[in-house]
Amino acid sequence: MKRTLLLGLSMLFMASLAIGQSFADDFDSYTAGDYLAASNSEWTTWGGTTGTSEDVQISDEKAFSGSNSIKFVAVGSGGPQDVVKYFTGSKLTSGVLQTNMQLLVETSAYFNYQAEMTIGTTWAMNAFFEADGKGRITGSGNGDILTFDYPTGEWFDWKMVINFDANKWQLEVNGTCVGSFENPDNSIASMDIYPVAGNSFFIDDFGYEYSSEAPEIVNDAIVVVRTPEASALAGKESPITGELKNGGQTVIESFILEASLGGNVTPIEMTGLTLAQGESMMFDISEAYAIPAGDSEVSVNIVSINGGAFEDEDLCNDRSAISFFGLVPADHKRVIVEEATGTWCGWCPRGTVALDRFSARYPDRYIGVAVHNGDPMTNADYDNDLGAPGYPNALVNRGDFLDPGQTEAPFIEAVLQSSAAMIVQGAEWDADTRELKMSMGVTALEAITTNHKVNIVLTEDGLAGTDATWAQANYYSGGTDLIDINGVNWNTLPDPVPAADMVYDHVARAILAPFTGLENSFSDDLAIGEEKVFNFFYTVPEDFNIEKMHIVSMLINPDGTINTGEGDTVMEDIENGFVEGTTATYDTELNNAINVFPNPTSDFTNVRINLSERSDVILQVVDMTGKAVMNKTYENQNGLFSVMVETNTLSAGNYVIKINVGDKYTTKKISVVK
Repeated sequence: MKRTLLLGLSMLFMASLAIGQSFADDFDSYTAGDYLAASNSEWTTWGGTTGTSEDVQISDEKAFSGSNSIKFVAVGSGGPQDVVKYFTGSKLTSGVLQTNMQLLVETSAYFNYQAEMTIGTTWAMNAFFEADGKGRITGSGNGDILTFDYPTGEWFDWKMVINFDANKWQLEVNGTCVGSFENPDNSIASMDIYPVAGNSFFIDDFGYEYSSEAPEIVNDAIVVVRTPEASALAGKESPITGELKNGGQTVIESFILEASLGGNVTPIEMTGLTLAQGESMMFDISEAYAIPAGDSEVSVNIVSINGGAFEDEDLCNDRSAISFFGLVPADHKRVIVEEATGTWCGWCPRGTVALDRFSARYPDRYIGVAVHNGDPMTNADYDNDLGAPGYPNALVNRGDFLDPGQTEAPFIEAVLQSSAAMIVQGAEWDADTRELKMSMGVTALEAITTNHKVNIVLTEDGLAGTDATWAQANYYSGGTDLIDINGVNWNTLPDPVPAADMVYDHVARAILAPFTGLENSFSDDLAIGEEKVFNFFYTVPEDFNIEKMHIVSMLINPDGTINTGEGDTVMEDIENGFVEGTTATYDTELNNAINVFPNPTSDFTNVRINLSERSDVILQVVDMTGKAVMNKTYENQNGLFSVMVETNTLSAGNYVIKINVGDKYTTKKISVVK
């Protein structure tokens, strides 16, 4: 149903093209395979590199009209396509802009509107189209400001009408208004189309119309529903608030609303008001709404304004709804998110914000590990083996690298998948020697093979320092909004943020086995119901605070991804109690005591250990397929143990030397060069 505002806008466009601009592209004038921005200077790319992989090619695979469209498919964590369309050649802050296009979403989709002529300054609006047919719009902050449904797997019409003078952003899907909102970043310069992880979608019949004149609005009441989280684990309570705003010239003196929460309708009535144009008031809908499993909706409708004497000119914004999704995670499933970060990295605060937000939103299920680079918190082995291609970056259960702020969707996908094991942690702490004993009990819920591996990482919260290397670079300062879980906007903080004002959480302090996991973790397959207990030992440095540390366990799949994990505080695991393993245990002190040289090597390498007591020593060399290429036992050794391992018969590549000393073992990686 067309609304009065939209009808007035259409008439205004027809009457005043002399003071406006328009553009249309149905992509049928190009040849399939042509690069769009290289063929038409009206289009460009984020980096200006037209005619490359950053550009988009014309596709004849599908079309809404004619024979051509443009198709966007993400590679890895996003891009490389990154296409930009400037609207009028200047930043728009007044008048009315209408943008429209036909969309076909194969898997999911994303694009954004840039608020400034310099792209990358402020994202005025982000549009996400999820695989389940749910769409959402966010502003430069991180919360949803509008949710809507769209048809999956078929073409649909997207139309956004923006009245900058009234700060009214109104969305139509297939000709039906699905909502409107007020945007704190009330300006537009361009549209950026950038496929993020998993996206595959088509665009056809793209166009826009702009008029420098906006229609006058006399009567308009606007209702908005807000919640800090629209998706969470089922049963979690989420507070819901509402806002009523006067978008017209007539003073609002009273209102009657109806709120629907989980099928229960509650009236909300206020009198004695004097809300003038642009003024608003907040009202409570619910202190907390327990999100049910699956999809649900909370909505608020305006029933009447000023006792019915107020004839609203825009009925589209008289209803506001939030779609909730209650997650039902798989039993015993935990998801490990490893974030590559550093104090020198000016964009890395968004990784901190993401880990804090999602760890709080999904407690005990989303386990964040901040792997630092080039600063005082760096663990060199972990940092090197993580191999981040840029900063910030993140791995969700060691899938593809992606932006930390985009880890929620893959987390949700992962947490719903079945867990191969139940992991139970325990610990024992000796405050005098600072030895931390850890047990990791793995009970198979699915078949676990000899190609699975385990690992343990120690993290610490509350780290702080005093010198400049602890100060956090902050490229958000004075620019783009980045609001953390406590409401602090990094936009308002200096660059850098002084060390005295910084506290770092989730910091990776130690990784107790090789990054890829313990070689030969499982000497035999575990059938469903069978259990194996692993023991790890670590001497905690004096400057680590054991009371703020976490133990994070990982069960690693044969392909190197993480199947599941566990994450407890050390104090919680001490209460659980340490359980003795029944097999040889990995020992970090043994690892530190062993010297392997030369490395890399061609013909031989030496393994040297100082043994404090008489023990059998077993050396095993394993290739990257897990095959043992050497296995020798040296009985009843004591004192200095030194042996030469011949490598001249081995092919060039990486190998692992597994060293067993009594009931403990460690591993060392060597490289053979030819």
